[in-house]
Amino acid sequence: MAVAQNPHLQLVAQAWALPANAILVVPEQARVELIAKLDWPETRRAKKVSAPLRERALHQQPIERRGDVRIHLSTPEGLARDGAGVPIARGKVAIQLDVGPSDRERLIEQRFEVGFFLDGKHIFENEVGFLPMTWVWDAGGVNEGVHYVTGNVWGYAGQFGTTTIAIRVAPN
Repeated sequence: MAVAQNPHLQLVAQAWALPANAILVVPEQARVELIAKLDWPETRRAKKVSAPLRERALHQQPIERRGDVRIHLSTPEGLARDGAGVPIARGKVAIQLDVGPSDRERLIEQRFEVGFFLDGKHIFENEVGFLPMTWVWDAGGVNEGVHYVTGNVWGYAGQFGTTTIAIRVAPN
């Protein structure tokens, strides 16, 4: 049975017209074969009706809904600080992530994810974000010294925000 006659298969092809001055460079062939006659007329597809709005199709989202989100990370008020003002952590530390008031409404009306990185390494993610969000980091599992905690927000409509804070880990 020929493939074209199989009722369980459908042949699909796409083609684009080349300009008259196009030059095709291909590997050397033993013989040259040209299409001498095209016995079918040129056809053009009708423009499709726009697809329904999809959540992650960024090109379908209005520009004012996309773009950067200003976020900030904070540590508890009572943490001691070193001479440079870097918070000093021992054991578990609550790190709060929030966004600025101008970005809050457009971010929370759509889904978004929140993620945390420690010294550039992905360490935690919540795929259903909420604001403000508190993540409890166990600083007892890392070496002493200054570490960098980065918080990210990924909005499903193209919003993105990131910020990093330094935290000094002290011995318990």
